[in-house]
Amino acid sequence: MPFPKIDSIAVIALVLLAADSLPAQTPAQAFGASRSHHCGLGASGTGVGDFNGDGYLDVVTANRTDDNVGLLLGDGFGQLGPVTTFPTSGGAHELAVGDVNQDGHLDVAVADNGGDMLTILLGDGMGGFAPAASFPSGNNPLTVALGDFDEDGDLDAAVSTYPDVVIHLGDGLGGFSTFVNYPVGGRPFFLATADMNEDGHLDVVGVNYNTSTVAILHGTGLGTFLPAQVFSAGVGGKSVAVADLNHDDDLDLVVASYDSHEVEVFLNDGFGSFLSVATMSAGLATHSVDVADFDFDGHPDIVAASSNSQDVRLFLGDGSGAFGSPTVYGSGIGPHTLAIGDFNGDLSPDLLEACFSSANVHLRLNTRPHPSFDGTVDTPSGTPQKVLFVDGSSQARIALGLNQPVLINVLAPPSSPSIAYFLLAGYVGEPSLAKVTDLPFGLGQVCFPAPLVA
Repeated sequence: MPFPKIDSIAVIALVLLAADSLPAQTPAQAFGASRSHHCGLGASGTGVGDFNGDGYLDVVTANRTDDNVGLLLGDGFGQLGPVTTFPTSGGAHELAVGDVNQDGHLDVAVADNGGDMLTILLGDGMGGFAPAASFPSGNNPLTVALGDFDEDGDLDAAVSTYPDVVIHLGDGLGGFSTFVNYPVGGRPFFLATADMNEDGHLDVVGVNYNTSTVAILHGTGLGTFLPAQVFSAGVGGKSVAVADLNHDDDLDLVVASYDSHEVEVFLNDGFGSFLSVATMSAGLATHSVDVADFDFDGHPDIVAASSNSQDVRLFLGDGSGAFGSPTVYGSGIGPHTLAIGDFNGDLSPDLLEACFSSANVHLRLNTRPHPSFDGTVDTPSGTPQKVLFVDGSSQARIALGLNQPVLINVLAPPSSPSIAYFLLAGYVGEPSLAKVTDLPFGLGQVCFPAPLVA
């Protein structure tokens, strides 16, 4: 059965373990066979989220040929339902997911390439959307990313256009301001948002296809940005992902280079510079890249989609910024973009591919087993550890967001069978339906009965 939903906060504890406390993992196949679901012609972008409030991940696609957004509802078993489509202003090229009007329901922002618009579909929380509202967004928009750039609590939008990144400030009601242009030294094809220089303000990272460069717009926290920091990358960059690849607490970059058919790793030196440390062949026409821990060893891994090779490649990371040889998985025709999420409630990151030429999305469930645990944890004296408080029973599973855990065990203490202790390793990010806090633990060992792996 799919994992139960968690509706309230109670006193159940989850202790974060350091990644080096995990046992070594035996190599295993990461993904099972893909499951194909029709989504619409020209699927060039995809995103995930719970759009109907049932606690399970759903899928949205930007269908460029059909000029619409497709919604496929997940059932919690790893299956997606039939597509429902919602029209946009023309040429839906990419999308981003977020609550732009602060009503508690997920919305979709679309870069409409044909109409030169930022299009907003406001979600109703029941699997539907209001009619599209569109905002002029410069010339030939390709990608949109959401973030609070002026730190007023409302989501804003960054859109890649020709030849700039444009910024729209959100009003918190679903409306967006007239755009402001920021040159980035090329034609930005894809955008991501993160605090790259650790100043507490959100930045925008873009990859420029025509100049084969990466550009970073450092945010001021006021909705404005400093002149772009630009550096060279592989030929014809089409995608970028952000993650701490070497555990130094600095965010690094992974770039997919379409014309040079490769994935390139850039490590952040912590002083504002990025060093190219690895270039890996990734099939013909590498179109998209994403990062997650697929093998539960506590280290980020890279997955890349190659349009002309019609495959997806998984590179396992060792935590130093280095990656092994890829495992290759055949895909549909023309995989364009990737998304990651837990679609069957087993607390493992699964992989979704949007295929432009076949009008399908392909869902691959992660089949790699979770690591075992002997029931004893060493705790440093007085060191704050992450503790999760949720409601549930000894058999409950936790609905987590996109940043998936490495390990979760469900443990029932003998003295209180109605309370469960959840033991987690490699946790990053906040669960969608629970509260995380830091609590200090004394020096010694925490012992648990034989664990039940959820």
